[in-house]
Amino acid sequence: MRCILTIDGKQTSTADEVGSISDGYHTFNQLYQARVMLFLALMMSRKDLISGWSFKGADGSGDGEWCIGWIETPDGDLRYHFHKKHLTGGLMGLEKPTATRWNGSDENEKALNFLTR
Repeated sequence: MRCILTIDGKQTSTADEVGSISDGYHTFNQLYQARVMLFLALMMSRKDLISGWSFKGADGSGDGEWCIGWIETPDGDLRYHFHKKHLTGGLMGLEKPTATRWNGSDENEKALNFLTR
């Protein structure tokens, strides 16, 4: 899939170009990096919740480059894709053969699921 973003009439279509877009404080790349690191820190620190990650989705598909990470809460899961370059030693014990099935939650539901814990 190819993403084309138009800003002020100029088309931007490469990941590098989109990632360098800034609100004047942070670029998309910086915000994505921060989200990944915070999510992985939550996975490792919330021992009261079930967490895991896998290179394969629930259907067994995967490319070996991207991972699916999840944190199960009683109200629903938080899950994100992240690149394997973000894997750290603390996550190795959380690897699973396949990811759990996605529950259909959107970004707002993910945040609410975790904030209620």
